[in-house]
Amino acid sequence: MTLGKILIYLSYFSVLVPLSVSFRKRKFWSTRIMRVMSILLIVSASSDAASYVLARMRISNLPVVNAYFIVSFALLLIFYSILMERRKVMILVIGQILLAYFILNSLDRWGDFRSINIAMQSAVLVLLAHLYYFDLYKQLPTDNLARFAPMWLNAAILFYYSFNLFLFWVAEYVIVNFLRSSIPAFENMSTDSAFTYWGFHNINNIAKNILFAVGIYVVEGNKNGK
Repeated sequence: MTLGKILIYLSYFSVLVPLSVSFRKRKFWSTRIMRVMSILLIVSASSDAASYVLARMRISNLPVVNAYFIVSFALLLIFYSILMERRKVMILVIGQILLAYFILNSLDRWGDFRSINIAMQSAVLVLLAHLYYFDLYKQLPTDNLARFAPMWLNAAILFYYSFNLFLFWVAEYVIVNFLRSSIPAFENMSTDSAFTYWGFHNINNIAKNILFAVGIYVVEGNKNGK
């Protein structure tokens, strides 16, 4: 088994880490923010399971991937609208416009990988993550940020979507528009090369789920959320 395939399996099952921690931490379900996060984890686990089954059946799982990124984007908009109440209207209005665009932009090619949609979603979520950190350090709602769950959850989102922004926009632009057109070796990427390229996303996904697990583990009742 190649390293790329190992990373795929680890990525698929990494969501079980924060899920298992959440089931052991009853306080995790006590706030709106944590309930939204629990739905996101369940959606992620369902998406990974469906993608795994389809891949084993040699059926394209891209429709599931596209649906997951759109649903997760919607849930994270709700997540940040709760965290940053004074920006709630702006987040939800702009978010609904973007969601409509992503859905309409995908309808005719739902089975194709919509990297531009993922890149745009990533850019928006990176911006929201930075805005939340600005508000967090301005207000300092706790004396110990290391024990403040939203800080860790936001770190997971910032890390994951920052990497995605590079992976699905910058990296793909270089490969598709430069390397494949100028270097013959990139005209037909092998399956192993594709696994390697997607492996970076799998590493990113594993890191995100570990940070989610840390955020859930440090939950300490309502003072950690709203």
